[in-house]
Amino acid sequence: MAASELIAGLIGPVFVAFGALIVFRYGEFERVIADFTDNPGLIVLAGIPTLVAGLAIVRAHNLWVADWRVIVTILGWLSIVGGVFRILWPTLAGEMAKRLLANRALVTFVGGVELVLGALLSVLAYAGGN
Repeated sequence: MAASELIAGLIGPVFVAFGALIVFRYGEFERVIADFTDNPGLIVLAGIPTLVAGLAIVRAHNLWVADWRVIVTILGWLSIVGGVFRILWPTLAGEMAKRLLANRALVTFVGGVELVLGALLSVLAYAGGN
């Protein structure tokens, strides 16, 4: 199994689950995120596995190619940036999340994109990526 399929097979279902939470259970998502954004310590702690996951993805899969596999690489780099940001600026990260949550339509749209992207990555991963 190629690294692309392995990583996409891990990321895809997580994106599907989280995207579904946003799209289909928005009230629950809103409560969880509201608690999270008010806790800088929790934001820092969440940044650590986010950074580690991103580093693991990029170390194993830093492929800049003109096909679907580049999505895995981009998600790895975004995870690194997101993890570092949460660790270094937890209060700012919480405030930004609160401002984003104020726009339900945008958050629901992003959740839908995450759901579709997760489904695409899952299909590519479990169907062999071709």
